[in-house]
Amino acid sequence: MNYLRLKTKWVFSVLLASSVFFACNEEIEEGPLQEEPEENSDNLNRQINDWTFAVMNEVYYWLDEMGPGGSRASEPPRFLQTLMVPQDRYTLMRPSAAELEASLEGRNLEAGYEFNLILAANGRDVLGAVTYIKANSPAASTELRRGDFITAINGVAMDTSNFRSALANIRQPHTITYAQLTPTGLSTIGDIEMQVTEVAENPNFLDTVLVVENEKIGYFVYNFFAPGREVILMRK
Repeated sequence: MNYLRLKTKWVFSVLLASSVFFACNEEIEEGPLQEEPEENSDNLNRQINDWTFAVMNEVYYWLDEMGPGGSRASEPPRFLQTLMVPQDRYTLMRPSAAELEASLEGRNLEAGYEFNLILAANGRDVLGAVTYIKANSPAASTELRRGDFITAINGVAMDTSNFRSALANIRQPHTITYAQLTPTGLSTIGDIEMQVTEVAENPNFLDTVLVVENEKIGYFVYNFFAPGREVILMRK
């Protein structure tokens, strides 16, 4: 059942250690080795999805707004999306431990743009407000900029009914439709074809010194906590 990995590494390690502990205490019967029967993929999905629902129902931050969940036989990432609320950008699944490790270290297969989801005034349309573009990423070589709005992915305009399935496509080559805010409202600029690659992001995104009325002010942006990285702040 290696499809599901928890984002919090130490929680997964505790669960893994527990399973090893109990396995070591089982009595070993002598005899020829027998092959385990192949497990039906629908049954495996149901087991994973049942476990996912139980965990989310216990610890999910937006529990009062959590969705009812889709078919228990569906693919686990799709089932998870039916539980998540629109503002949740933190809950995720990874298909392997190696990909999880890469993610925790700031190495992700992506186009290299970050955004926050917002609900339009009509209560139906969903927009992606671009917050920043990662250096040396495919997105950095495009016209997309902080403050732009993503309105569609692969030609599908996002709304409350389909935004989760649309966002599932951004980890592979895709096309975004983006717009910019004008005095009269959002104005669509056009489409951008996005490629994806493994982007190694430095958590120390920005640092500078601002001089305001002869006083120096240190300005520092730290994007995420990564193992092996240290932040040293010095006062001059």
